[in-house]
Amino acid sequence: MTADVRITGLDEAIDGLTAALDVDLREGMLRAAQAVAEEAASSHAYQNRTGSLQAATQAGAQRGQASDGEIVVEVVGDTDYGEYVEGNPDFAFLAPAAERADGRIEEELEAALERAVQRAGWT
Repeated sequence: MTADVRITGLDEAIDGLTAALDVDLREGMLRAAQAVAEEAASSHAYQNRTGSLQAATQAGAQRGQASDGEIVVEVVGDTDYGEYVEGNPDFAFLAPAAERADGRIEEELEAALERAVQRAGWT
């Protein structure tokens, strides 16, 4: 004698979760990028003479979605010289900020996953 354990409606449930992940992970990635930008603007080794680079440090363009397998959000120091400053190991501000903001990034992505699970009705 055997008993089968079945899950029905799995296609719809997975589609619902995928759609929710597309929305909520993009939002979570944007929040994570904003956390990096805030960290970079508030704590940096370069001399802030005009305030322009600090003011122009922000989350930038987003591309991709969870169902594509990749989401990217740029964090930029959007001035003519931002790339030069970042490229100087003594004054780099974006990459070190991303390392310092690692905990906040993880929190934002965990919260995004929780929102997606709730949105999809999996709770």
